[in-house]
Amino acid sequence: QAHASEGVVWLQWHPRGHVILAGTEDGFLFMWQLQHHKVKRREVYWVNCLQIFHGHNSEMVTCGSFGSGGKVVVSGSMDATLRIYNPKDGTLSHQLMDPTHMHAEPITALACHRTDPICVSGDRAGRVALTNIQSGKLIHQLPSDGTKGHSDSVEAIGFSRMVDGIVATGSLDGTMRLWDLNSGKERACCNQFGDGVTTLAWSPRIPMVVTGSVSGKIRVWSSMDGALLRTFTGHRAAVIDVQFSWDGTHVMSGSEDESVRIFQLQSNHPDQ
Repeated sequence: QAHASEGVVWLQWHPRGHVILAGTEDGFLFMWQLQHHKVKRREVYWVNCLQIFHGHNSEMVTCGSFGSGGKVVVSGSMDATLRIYNPKDGTLSHQLMDPTHMHAEPITALACHRTDPICVSGDRAGRVALTNIQSGKLIHQLPSDGTKGHSDSVEAIGFSRMVDGIVATGSLDGTMRLWDLNSGKERACCNQFGDGVTTLAWSPRIPMVVTGSVSGKIRVWSSMDGALLRTFTGHRAAVIDVQFSWDGTHVMSGSEDESVRIFQLQSNHPDQ
């Protein structure tokens, strides 16, 4: 079956090719290759199914990513398991199911390092885990020192694009936390005072993280010390996604209010 029989929950591009990874409501992952050719001077595009990944027991695949530079596929699900696949043949390399040390609740977000074989995953209870996706072993929980971390569902995770070993997690508990992966300790806690974090993104050129929230507000934080730098308003409902522009000068956001907004970092008003 080349097409999903149930709704697609998320999509992600391969870091090095025209390949798309998708997770579905009924527990499958699909890997499609985008192809095209010219027909009477027109570009015609279609997708070819390269692989179908099974194993999540008909539970929704809530998140997923290519890992290790595209050499592996990692997925998280409502079944509280983290699964690691070989994209070449679709076989399951590792199944991580450890309710004591990893996730006892549905996995809600994950992110893989762009080159290193590590993955950070978060669940509905607020637990965050750092995993080696090559060995399939837990490295440690975040925080690793026994202090309190998130207290509600982790909705967004992202690795720093400028400094290796730093990751951000955003939660419905109203905080965005910055972690040092080498020590497993928290670097900073960015408090939105109950306004749940729904999405986040790192700047490609400046030490900043942008978060979207349940209230519709967009906040820009310093990744050096966690200080709040800017707050943008305009959305009338929860923010679904945020991204920096390629040069880091603008922030783009999409919301449940059915609008897309573009903000300049030097202005409090949307460009468009």
